[in-house]
Amino acid sequence: MIATARCPLSSTHKFKFALSAVLKSGEQTPAVPVEVQARVVRDVEVIPALRHFGDLKIGEVREETIALASRTGRSVDVTSYGSSSMDVSVTPEFPGSNNVFRLKLRSTTAGPQDAEIQFKIHYRDGAATGSKQAVGIAACNVRYYGSR
Repeated sequence: MIATARCPLSSTHKFKFALSAVLKSGEQTPAVPVEVQARVVRDVEVIPALRHFGDLKIGEVREETIALASRTGRSVDVTSYGSSSMDVSVTPEFPGSNNVFRLKLRSTTAGPQDAEIQFKIHYRDGAATGSKQAVGIAACNVRYYGSR
């Protein structure tokens, strides 16, 4: 299964359970109710997840850098990437770079603007086999305000 940036699992989950102990004598203590709250997060994230370019005059160009990082430290390959807006282009920051990208924004429209940048990614399983394990899609949002 490929999880997208809007995966319903990437959220907060609350649950309750009863906790008790077994003493050396073998006697079990009475259960104590415990409420737990956990947040499920994706392993690979875009940093920062939101890039705000601020106010830009129509025709103005601004550039920023973003990076992909694995929380578990695993190596990933970006197999494709793209922007939901023609105003924002995405390119690797360095030749052969797989985790640092440059966003280039050219303001073309007045008012508040939003775009989503998506990266399709795979884990590198092993150099010997060359196989890749699907991870999913990592995404970040881009915002700016076009002014005349």
